[in-house]
Amino acid sequence: MSLKTNIFESMIYMMENYANNLEDIVTVKTGQLREAKRETDELLYKNISKVLHADFGGFDY
Repeated sequence: MSLKTNIFESMIYMMENYANNLEDIVTVKTGQLREAKRETDELLYKNISKVLHADFGGFDY
């Protein structure tokens, strides 16, 4: 094999590894964002419920 072929194959290998690593990072970060959104939604729901209860005295009609 020529030097150019080795360099090209090395470059392709490095790019594939880089792409795979990025996919793993995106998967992890997406999971973290989903968990943060779930926690935020839960806190928001609890706080809105408290405000509505305080403002309107509950929902016992």
